[in-house]
Amino acid sequence: MRNTFLLAESLQARYKLVESTEKGFEVVRFAKAARDDYYQSIAYNLIGINYETILDFEKAETSYKEALVYALKLKNDTLIGRTYNNLGNIYYMAYDDMEKSNEYYLKSITLANQNNDVTEIITPTLNLGWNYLDVEQPDKAINHLEKAKNYIEQIEELNTNLYIHYLYGIYYTQSKQYGQAMESFKKAIQIGEKFDSYLELSDVYLAQSKLFSILGEKVNQNASIEKYYEFRSKISDVENLKQLAIVESKNIHNNNIPKSDPPVFKDTTPSETPSNVIEEPQGFFSKYSDWLIYGFIALFFGSILYVIIYRNNQSKKKLTEMLETRNEHLEEAKEEAEKLSRLKSQFISTVSHELRTPLYGVVGLTSLLLDENTLSKQENQYLKSLKFSGDYLLNLINDILNLSKIESNKLILDKRPFNIRDLVEDVINSFKFQLDQKNNKIQLHIDKKIPPFLKGDEVPLSQILINLVGNAVKFTSYGNIWIFLKLVSITQDTVNINFIIKDDGPGIPKEKHDEIFENFSQLDRENDEYMGTGLGLSIVKKLIDLLNGEIKLISDEGEGATFNFTLKFDVVKESNATIEKKRTETVNLSENVFGKGYRVLIVEDNKINQIVTKNILLRENFECEVVDNGMSAIEYVKNGNFDLVLMDLNMPLMNGIEASEKIREFDDNIPIVALTAVEIEDVKNDIDEAGINDIINKPFDKNEFYKVIIRNINNNQRKVFNKSSSN
Repeated sequence: MRNTFLLAESLQARYKLVESTEKGFEVVRFAKAARDDYYQSIAYNLIGINYETILDFEKAETSYKEALVYALKLKNDTLIGRTYNNLGNIYYMAYDDMEKSNEYYLKSITLANQNNDVTEIITPTLNLGWNYLDVEQPDKAINHLEKAKNYIEQIEELNTNLYIHYLYGIYYTQSKQYGQAMESFKKAIQIGEKFDSYLELSDVYLAQSKLFSILGEKVNQNASIEKYYEFRSKISDVENLKQLAIVESKNIHNNNIPKSDPPVFKDTTPSETPSNVIEEPQGFFSKYSDWLIYGFIALFFGSILYVIIYRNNQSKKKLTEMLETRNEHLEEAKEEAEKLSRLKSQFISTVSHELRTPLYGVVGLTSLLLDENTLSKQENQYLKSLKFSGDYLLNLINDILNLSKIESNKLILDKRPFNIRDLVEDVINSFKFQLDQKNNKIQLHIDKKIPPFLKGDEVPLSQILINLVGNAVKFTSYGNIWIFLKLVSITQDTVNINFIIKDDGPGIPKEKHDEIFENFSQLDRENDEYMGTGLGLSIVKKLIDLLNGEIKLISDEGEGATFNFTLKFDVVKESNATIEKKRTETVNLSENVFGKGYRVLIVEDNKINQIVTKNILLRENFECEVVDNGMSAIEYVKNGNFDLVLMDLNMPLMNGIEASEKIREFDDNIPIVALTAVEIEDVKNDIDEAGINDIINKPFDKNEFYKVIIRNINNNQRKVFNKSSSN
């Protein structure tokens, strides 16, 4: 019997309430048979706690009263006090009778005091304080909490008693001491998680959610409510309730009928008790006994079925209400998360624009000065360092933008024809300064079988190569970096290319291979000579995943590093390749005459950017006019003869989108190219609807800048020529 009860307690501690209750009833049956009042009392008390846990207060009360009967028979003050405490719980939770509840708690405390039993005083004292906190009377609650805390400290269990920290958390919340309240809840959660106290944890998280609500922390509030439901569902699911109903039904009769011998009818004398008088009732019972048994069985199982159905319906109702509330909170959390995501994206986009605008001035002016032949060697070196810093900041901004887009699923792939060799060579050229600084050399090998023109999104591919090559350059000194493009397979429509970036730098330890692809992860070094945020390789992996590829790393410490990945591209047909070649062929700057005769209107409000853009165009013999707002741009286009408009988007009086829309009302032909620091994806739809032909992102590569301008001027000339020919 003892072992069975200990097993029931163990199951209860693990919230296996069905099994615990079954074992509890088993103890009751054994104890009744043995007429053991002690085990009947503690078994009924255990069963009552199980019912209280699932909020079935009616069954809990019945069980506690059974426990009290046997405890009073034994005159066992400890059992009586515990049962008084448990009945105090029922009167408050089930009947909202605080006066009766407090009366039971005080009875429990009185008995414990009489026996000088500190351990038994703690629980009813805490519960008294809890009652006052429930009716928001913290001034009355604190006396009981302090007494309980002193008792807990006496038995050295302050670090294991979850409820004292939980109730102090509520007290501090009601007293508006929010920092202390949060600390108390955290301590309670730590204890609950250590001991897997699901019921107690659900209470703590519910109280914590109210604190977050007061503080206006909606996301944290919803997270705490989620935790409440998570732990509550572990102890009160439908199956638990249904199975408990079955256990209860099985034991309805067994638990209330003592296991004693049935009564024996004795004969008196034959004359006084004729045989026929005795046999008639026996025959009657014998005749109808089967029907009575079947009726009893039907009634018994019918009652079981009724209880199961009733409890199941009640359980479903409770869980439905819980789920409805939970869904409401989830919907609120989803809306809040989406709002925060939008704010995050908006913030990053705004900061990006604000950083790109001055960077355009820094990088642009530096590039112009570097083109001067009058600089001393030292001045030239200073300017190269300045340009490197500007380029580094620009790459950092691009990394942050890419990470934000990938994580918010806003990175949209845009397939266009491009020249694969030009793309890789542009990447290499962007590292010229760093290569000189680190005394490194890059060797490029492109498989001749790879078609020169492919169709795909060159932007993420450029970003992947920039980060991988940049990583190799950063960690390699006086060494070599190899870039290989190998043909894997080719069909009439598609081509698979294996990209390999290899260096003979210090290498990467094998245990770090997975870690380096995580956000903000960098190899631990003994010095800080390596700059970086730890975003580069993380973004590389995410972009390659987005392009349906897989990156592989071969490296070990002291052996250099080799990154390789394979991507699929569409093959551009020969006729399209020829057209694209004309559109994208490199501008021959050595002639220094290709801009002659072309007039460009620069619409830009930033004075430094005006100087940069104008001088970049003048270097190639373009004629320029500059205006600083959209309204002036409209008048200049009406009255001037321009071959192209470079339109900034963010300006006072009238922005570039509105100005372009107005220009398109009277001029469909003039090319308008947006020159902006705003992220392209954020304005792509707007510029298309406004009739803007193309877009250049600040800061830009100078050669690419010239290409875009000439391409749009040439396209317009062909369009005008074709139009006039048809007339």
